[in-house]
Amino acid sequence: MATIAYADTLEHTPLPIDAQDIVTRARIVIAGVRAGRDPNILNVLSDDRGGSTGAFTHVSYLAAPIVHEGVDALDSAYHATRSFALPDGVAPFLDPTDTAIPEPTSYGMSNPGSPSAVRDGDGTTYAQNDGTGDTIELRYWTGVSPTVQFVGFKIKYAANTQASILPVTGFKGHIAVAMTIKRATALTSPIYTVTGYYGCEDAETNEFYALLPFDARGLAENQGSPSADDTLITEIDLYSLPGSLAAAGDLKVYEFYPLVLDTALLDGIAAQNLRLPASAPQRVTVRGYVAPDKTHTITGWPGGDYTGAVAKQTYGGGETIIDFEQKGAAGGTPQENAQVANYQAQSTRAKIATAAYPVTLGQRQ
Repeated sequence: MATIAYADTLEHTPLPIDAQDIVTRARIVIAGVRAGRDPNILNVLSDDRGGSTGAFTHVSYLAAPIVHEGVDALDSAYHATRSFALPDGVAPFLDPTDTAIPEPTSYGMSNPGSPSAVRDGDGTTYAQNDGTGDTIELRYWTGVSPTVQFVGFKIKYAANTQASILPVTGFKGHIAVAMTIKRATALTSPIYTVTGYYGCEDAETNEFYALLPFDARGLAENQGSPSADDTLITEIDLYSLPGSLAAAGDLKVYEFYPLVLDTALLDGIAAQNLRLPASAPQRVTVRGYVAPDKTHTITGWPGGDYTGAVAKQTYGGGETIIDFEQKGAAGGTPQENAQVANYQAQSTRAKIATAAYPVTLGQRQ
């Protein structure tokens, strides 16, 4: 931050506030549909508890986008929402060793350590079936009052199931990963469940990940007035059914953990995309050269020292021209021209974003 004496300022002119590019709610799109590996079988069920039987019926799948929102306090006044794609190369999930990720429960498997071998972040350590029976299980779940929400899972394993892979009636002789998403709700409201079954192949080592969004119709905001227990419950299971395993070590699981959004990381990304209107933008002309920086402070400014964010800075003819808070027009150009150019640029970007949104929302990441 450069410090400038007010005695060195040659001129300061207020700039008209340009409020065309305001974002008070930034929505970061993680995934709009299933991503990673597709399930071998997908069940989506609706239960209208208003009926006499409460029987489930199959419905078509309408994926609710997996998003994270950053909201500024001014959103209540401006309601300016914009969606942004997750930046390339950014992993939006917590590390498997994070304390927010629960430990799995296990049956028929050795699962030493805390964190267990399947979520210790080491791809060489593993849990394995203990050979005491055909059936094994590793299970995570969020509970009825979840503090985290699973949006998918990652698995790395080696298997000898002595059978063919899914889909086969009854699933006998297979290991499978099931990710189930439920909506806990009052009995007077519909319940939607989404269950994806991912068969695992015989292999020395195999790994994949999957994202499975919830059905949008089951979200609390689409159910009228939500009740106190409106929440999503998610669980993932790795299991085998009778006949699939014979001896200890037929199944080795190196990694198996739920994918949980890294909200702290995503909060930062969302914050970078918020755009608030300038409060008092102005152009200040200063004698001499001022080194560029994000902010400058002018000492001795009438009414007290002034510190402002630098939007644009140019140097020439022994003078530095600094635009604080927002960019003004080029020297000698009417400010109205800059506003028109900015509007045209914003309009073009908005059209491109609108056209590209279905691609961004639906792409498999």
